[in-house]
Amino acid sequence: MKAEERERLIREKGREEGREEGRRQVELIKLLLEKKQYDDAKRVTEDEEYCEQLCEEYNI
Repeated sequence: MKAEERERLIREKGREEGREEGRRQVELIKLLLEKKQYDDAKRVTEDEEYCEQLCEEYNI
């Protein structure tokens, strides 16, 4: 496999991981908005550790 092909595959994997993380965050924010937890919804957009903590708490 050529170096360019490897690099392309690595970039594509990184993009897919980013999209998946984005989907998790959107699902979490929707849940928090439904529960009227507006401050938490805002905070998860600013605090990656807090977002991960709530994703685990809500099994997202």
